[in-house]
Amino acid sequence: MDRPRVVPTRRHGRDRLYVRLPDGRNIAWYDREAARVNLLDAEHEEEVLAALGPYLTGQVAVGPPPVPTPADLARLSLHPDDDLAPNRPGEALLVDLDRAPGPARRLRPDPRRAELDAQRT
Repeated sequence: MDRPRVVPTRRHGRDRLYVRLPDGRNIAWYDREAARVNLLDAEHEEEVLAALGPYLTGQVAVGPPPVPTPADLARLSLHPDDDLAPNRPGEALLVDLDRAPGPARRLRPDPRRAELDAQRT
């Protein structure tokens, strides 16, 4: 059994078919939603397409995984105030509560306090 094998997986809500060599290394995956075969090793392109042949339908793009554009990176990055690496959980709410604490006596508790507890938890 020296041919690559196809392993179906479902991760993070995506259906993918991974193509693995007999030693267990992944050499490609097929993203069904994007209709794209992502090659990790271009040497095995023919073997990958032969192994995925029964699973491919319609037009399929073949190549290395796409490089994220600056717009993709900007969309995925967090605003510095929302990033918890340099900030404590709830720090923005603490500043907001210090600036505008609200009335001392209320019929209902301030919803910002509940949100602050949730972020700290």
